[in-house]
Amino acid sequence: MYAAQPTRRIGQSVPESHPPLLDLASRIAEEARSIQLSTKTQLQTLTNPDELSLNVVESFFAAAGFSTTRIDERSFEITAAKGTLAKFVPISGRIAKDKHLENDILDLEEMTASSSPGQRLGFLIYDNLPDTLSRIKMADVRLRNDFFVIPLRSDS
Repeated sequence: MYAAQPTRRIGQSVPESHPPLLDLASRIAEEARSIQLSTKTQLQTLTNPDELSLNVVESFFAAAGFSTTRIDERSFEITAAKGTLAKFVPISGRIAKDKHLENDILDLEEMTASSSPGQRLGFLIYDNLPDTLSRIKMADVRLRNDFFVIPLRSDS
């Protein structure tokens, strides 16, 4: 009974009687390529650091019950806030480019210049810890112009 069946050695091709397996393997390979292309496209979209950060920032403030509006690729404005921050609305925000935040601090202050007189504040979102000059600039705008910078680290 077993002697009539030919033996196959390893490496011999699959007999013609199993083409559905080859079709299945081909479909799986096509699906894997499709997933790879989709993942690559999504990663390219997410690796734009400004866009990713702004999306994360908007999600963060939305989870806290605040409403935000985008101004440009690195700036936003809080249009509705809760609690003690409500009296400061509109509150501007900016995503810092690098660890030298002086220009971003000045841009943030300029964005709030049209706000009501009195205490103003803005959120500065950063990746790298502010250097000493940036900290001095934050203190400078607070003392000279009554403008409070609230620094928030983006990865915390």
